[in-house]
Amino acid sequence: MNAEASPLNELVDDLDDAEVLDGPEPVGSGQRRKKSKTSPTQRTLKFLRRQGCELVAVTEKWNPYMNGGRGGRQDLYGIIDVLAVKDGQVIAVQCCSTDVSGHINKMVEATFKNPETETECLVLPALFKAKIKVYVHGWRRDAKNKWILREVELS
Repeated sequence: MNAEASPLNELVDDLDDAEVLDGPEPVGSGQRRKKSKTSPTQRTLKFLRRQGCELVAVTEKWNPYMNGGRGGRQDLYGIIDVLAVKDGQVIAVQCCSTDVSGHINKMVEATFKNPETETECLVLPALFKAKIKVYVHGWRRDAKNKWILREVELS
């Protein structure tokens, strides 16, 4: 399996922080909701739509039973934040800020346990066998405060 940077290590000018509002507005409080920064997942969704993907969806979800009942974010098969379809090709993406190599290591080691057969398998080889393209999108800002995407294709 090779992890190599694609030629898409490009400057993404207009993916600046969107005005994302956290939670419902407090009723009768007269307070405005706090603005939050755009997440790597939100930047990836916008990027994939602009690249012409016909279908784009977040597969990460909140699981209230994780971490001893404290809850946490759960990725599809432990490694996929976003699924997209472009020209008949399924694309799976893990989104992160700057720790691209750490996410790649996590993905290489990820296993999934089939609840019916109780068998475990490595996730990446199963995705590759299904001809699914797998990427890691790492986002950071450059000196001019513009978003830079580092896209690494795993194969």
